Amino acid sequence: MRATAFEVVMYYLDLVNNLHKHKKGYITAYFNIPICRNYIEKIAKLEKDEDMNKYVSHDLGFCYGNVIVAANKSSLKENIYNIIEDIVHLNKERAIDVIRRYVYNS
Repeated sequence: MRATAFEVVMYYLDLVNNLHKHKKGYITAYFNIPICRNYIEKIAKLEKDEDMNKYVSHDLGFCYGNVIVAANKSSLKENIYNIIEDIVHLNKERAIDVIRRYVYNS
């Protein structure tokens, strides 16, 4: 989960800094938010399914990373050390809580 969240954040940081020096680099993160909302609504069911449970951690990291990117927008670069520190201490419960708060309040 942490590795996936970190990968997503670093991908967008690289994308924005090197390819699109403006907010268009974040469009994909915003498009992923509805996917994450659906995922959070189904997470309990997915965890009970042995075949799907192996993907829960990866998918949770993917959604968390997209939420962090969307929430930080253009300040991603300035906040990267705080974001990394946050990801290092990330756990499943907090990730779900952060995703829920973002997807239901945005």
